[in-house]
Amino acid sequence: MASRKTKKKEGGALRAQRASSNVFSNFEQTQIQEFKEAFTLMDQNRDGFIDKEDLKDTYASLGTDAEETILNAFKMLDPDGKGKINKE
Repeated sequence: MASRKTKKKEGGALRAQRASSNVFSNFEQTQIQEFKEAFTLMDQNRDGFIDKEDLKDTYASLGTDAEETILNAFKMLDPDGKGKINKE
């Protein structure tokens, strides 16, 4: 017989599995396929994760400087150049 802790862990895993499967129910199958294709395009090193190097490679393939793009995005959120972003 499983202990209370084991049942609790199994229940948590089941809830997590249900929650993640519910996310996909919000999208049509064609949208899910498009997300997968976009992920594959961005996962340049094919390790299953989109990391910093993948983003740099993606920006480079688009002819965009990743660092410049990111800095410009932060400048939009910090128009006074104070080095701080308001949480609102």
